[in-house]
Amino acid sequence: MKILNEKYNSDFTIEVETNLKGIIEGNVTVRNSIIFILNGTISGDLTIEDKSRAIIYGTINGDIHNFGICEIYGTVNGKLFDSNQSILIDENAHINRK
Repeated sequence: MKILNEKYNSDFTIEVETNLKGIIEGNVTVRNSIIFILNGTISGDLTIEDKSRAIIYGTINGDIHNFGICEIYGTVNGKLFDSNQSILIDENAHINRK
């Protein structure tokens, strides 16, 4: 699994299993059949493609567009768009819809 600890100032595409512990200031797309773990922060939208999985422990300051599986344990400051009813929201998660 790839670990990202730095700050990135652009849109980002996740194409291998990745754990983000840093910050991405831009939109993030998780490609088909990839697992993405967020412990850091995304300042932009997150798109989860079909058959992919995102596990959110950190913070997203943007919307989530889910076509795969999404688990939220952290904070989302944005809207949730779920095409297949596959978003799990933990009881301790914080969803602040804009």
